[in-house]
Amino acid sequence: MAFASAIFLVIFAAFCFLQEGRTTREWYKEDFPNPTRDVKGCGRRGEVSWICDPENILSYKAANKIEELIYSVVKNTYSGCSNDEKPGFQIGVAVLNRMRGIPGEPVEETAKTFAKHLHDSWGVGHAGCDDGAMLLISILDRQLYVSTGKRAMKSLSHDQIDIIIEEMKPYMQKRDYDQGVELAIVRMGEVFSGKVLERSTNYGLIVFCVLLIIIVGAGLYIGHKQEQERNKKPQK
Repeated sequence: MAFASAIFLVIFAAFCFLQEGRTTREWYKEDFPNPTRDVKGCGRRGEVSWICDPENILSYKAANKIEELIYSVVKNTYSGCSNDEKPGFQIGVAVLNRMRGIPGEPVEETAKTFAKHLHDSWGVGHAGCDDGAMLLISILDRQLYVSTGKRAMKSLSHDQIDIIIEEMKPYMQKRDYDQGVELAIVRMGEVFSGKVLERSTNYGLIVFCVLLIIIVGAGLYIGHKQEQERNKKPQK
């Protein structure tokens, strides 16, 4: 009996250990790695980067492509403040499973505070230029947030950010995080190059509304004609 109890305790302890290993870490903003300094903690295999993905949510191949897009933006856009070698806007990307916020704080506010902290602590944007943007993706919190410097915000306004986030959502819902982040950086680059993004037209909704108007109109017309016919009948 004692032997069986000992075996049970060993199995139970092993189970608890495995479960603990699967527990998703909740990141404090102060503890989240900086990819320009903590090169071994950001999933970039020891390379200095503007992407930090410590839980390897993005594939390594996709992260490399996103990195190339980020450097393309800084090289091929012009913020009006930075140097000739890197004249454009800088973008940082943080991808994590879950944030740890202040108890009782709305998760949206946690995402905002988290992104702004990383934006400042990483130094996204050229010194004194405020030409950086920080993309935060917290998967299990279902949060996407973009922090912008004052100069960057002149192009990447709240309206433009909302459009980019709306375009990202289908990829997030399918857990295609690689494509979602890639699309976001491409769109930011377009905006920083002078393009103004427009909301996609929901043709399905337009067709539905037109059909609804036709059906309601037809019903009113038929009802009116029937009322006229009844009024024409001689009174007995």
